[in-house]
Amino acid sequence: MPGVIELVLNSLAFGGAERHSVGLANALRAAGHPERVVALSAADALRQALHPTLAAQAVMLARSGPLDLAALRRYRALNRSTPAALTLTVNQYPLAFVGAATLGLAQRPPLLHISHTIELPHEDSALKRRVQALF
Repeated sequence: MPGVIELVLNSLAFGGAERHSVGLANALRAAGHPERVVALSAADALRQALHPTLAAQAVMLARSGPLDLAALRRYRALNRSTPAALTLTVNQYPLAFVGAATLGLAQRPPLLHISHTIELPHEDSALKRRVQALF
């Protein structure tokens, strides 16, 4: 799978970020991009919503707690054997997980984090005022 786009999710359990990520995975697949879906936990209620090829190839790391060293090693081994051309994370925990797991690798994949939130950092921030001006 050279040039694979990787989506790393906390889980494939139900949730807004997870549903949107499944939709993104299916859209990338439909557009012809090679990809893989990696879920940190074993929960997989949304696995059936993935394209059948993606569902069959989804990597479930089955982490057992917040800092599961075995899951970190499994993810690190995956990226050594089949490096990602781009890694997408949607929530902060997968972002931290990928950062820790790839630390020190000779070839770290480019990382794109999409913050799935409607909360803005400060009540009186310039960003919040610009967003509000759009509506």
